[in-house]
Amino acid sequence: MIPLAENPAVIDPEKHLTLTEQAALTGIGRYRHQSRRAGYVVIGDRRFTTKVVEALRDKGLINGKLPNIKPTSAGRMAIARLLGIRGAA
Repeated sequence: MIPLAENPAVIDPEKHLTLTEQAALTGIGRYRHQSRRAGYVVIGDRRFTTKVVEALRDKGLINGKLPNIKPTSAGRMAIARLLGIRGAA
């Protein structure tokens, strides 16, 4: 596990996460349950490959198993920065 202060995905998520990873992470933060269908993970109304979800897990931004993937504290900080919430710096 990467410490929060050293995790580049937390420090600058727009630079260190792809647009797809950003969309998946914010979707996981917004929607409670996810599902797996035909090789894809459905988060809200969007489909993502399992590689995207595994990349977020490898970066320490999410934990849990389908259908209950949840953002870690690092993931919540990255979501706040992506959404531009005050006090996330």
